[in-house]
Amino acid sequence: MTIISIQTPRHVPTPRGAALGAWAFQAIRKLISRLSTARQQHREHQGYATRVGDAANVRRYAQQVMQYDARFAAELFSAADRHEYFGR
Repeated sequence: MTIISIQTPRHVPTPRGAALGAWAFQAIRKLISRLSTARQQHREHQGYATRVGDAANVRRYAQQVMQYDARFAAELFSAADRHEYFGR
């Protein structure tokens, strides 16, 4: 004769504060994600502002050089345009 024993595990209660801990972890994770996104956007904006400033300096220089060498000035203008829109 064969005997089959079936055991049922006893119920383990949810630890106290587990729901609060999970909520806090999720809130902190969302906050870190938002801060990371904001920081990345700020860096991109800062980089773009720097590129625009550099391009403006090159354009000013190109206007000064235009009376001596128009082809070189045209190259500088096109380089400034490429530099300003690099990364978009």
